[in-house]
Amino acid sequence: MMSEPNDALNYAVEFELESQAMYRDAKTKTAQPLAQSIFDFLIEQEGLHVEIIRKIQASIDQEKGWPAGVTVPEMASATDVITKLKGEYAGSVEISTNEQEALGIALELEGRGLRMYTGFAGKAVNDAEQTFYEKLAGEEAKHYDLVAQFSAYFFDMSDLRMDGDAGPE
Repeated sequence: MMSEPNDALNYAVEFELESQAMYRDAKTKTAQPLAQSIFDFLIEQEGLHVEIIRKIQASIDQEKGWPAGVTVPEMASATDVITKLKGEYAGSVEISTNEQEALGIALELEGRGLRMYTGFAGKAVNDAEQTFYEKLAGEEAKHYDLVAQFSAYFFDMSDLRMDGDAGPE
């Protein structure tokens, strides 16, 4: 069990930085532009989480308590992100084993993040801390949804179509 607020926050920063490193590595292993864009987006999102967590750590260190009113910028919905990216990459999308493995790792990482932040929220000692972790859990859930939708598209397992039409032809 985490004994101090900074213990959980330190663990969260470590997790987010590890995720960024994994996504950077995954991006270098894929030649698929759409997959690279997904990893760029996730790298950016995890970086935002690190910035927010570090600001909270600094506030705790200065005030000796959890700061009130901490906000987590809300990510666009997976559908909005897909709409943006599909406009950049029209046509067929081929995927290799590298992309399949990388997307699988991304799903695993986002699932771990969701479980971690949900657990931290359950152990929070005040409302501000609980709300913060719940918001981060929500962001990880959106990341998971995004990767899952792209994975389903890449693996031809859903009705998501990059041309904007839903359903089978």
